Amino acid sequence: MMALKPLAAFFMTMMMFITTVLGKEISCPTLQCDDPLEDGKIDYDLCWSVDETQPLMTYTAHKCEWYLAKEKSNLEIDVISTCDFSASSGEYAWVDELTQDITSSNTEGRAQPENSQFKRKKTKAYCREVAAFNQKLNNGRSCASSLQCNTGVCDSGKCVGLEIGANCHSNMDCAEGQFCERERSWPFWSTCSKLRTSYQSCRTDFECVAGSYCWYAAGKNVEEDLRNEGKSN
Repeated sequence: MMALKPLAAFFMTMMMFITTVLGKEISCPTLQCDDPLEDGKIDYDLCWSVDETQPLMTYTAHKCEWYLAKEKSNLEIDVISTCDFSASSGEYAWVDELTQDITSSNTEGRAQPENSQFKRKKTKAYCREVAAFNQKLNNGRSCASSLQCNTGVCDSGKCVGLEIGANCHSNMDCAEGQFCERERSWPFWSTCSKLRTSYQSCRTDFECVAGSYCWYAAGKNVEEDLRNEGKSN
């Protein structure tokens, strides 16, 4: 239990830093997930927006399915759609604790472009057909939706696959830096294994790390292989 005290103190310090900058208390924005107001003007396919004031106080999100169900979408009814928004892309306005205390009436000499939460930032995102995004991405590629990945899993902005030892069907099933290896004996399991490096045994180039290929380690190995091939024929 004693070991937890320094860790707890660290988190308390971080929380105090986030909610207080230069001795000034800041407010964290809220996220509203609701349906658009049907009695007002509908912005077709709008799935994410922010109130255009600094500090940022409210983010609003809407489901793409709502627009399709209400026939308020510019997309075809039978398409699979997703919100074209990513907090990590840097394209959209997002909260910054270092500038969250700056308001239009209280800049205190800090009215600089770099202190604006809206400089070169989008404030709205719209539903888009998934087919419009990059698809069938290999593991390790950047992604915004699981529908873009071969494995169907996008985690923390990257396509991810099966871990070492998991049963697999093809190399694309396995996580970055791995391949699908077939056992040489019954019942010939296929499991994800780490890619081979120099002078490790291999059967195909796909088993080797990037920049390497599968070849004989020495000239005598070529001669032995040729002799064995002649016997089998």
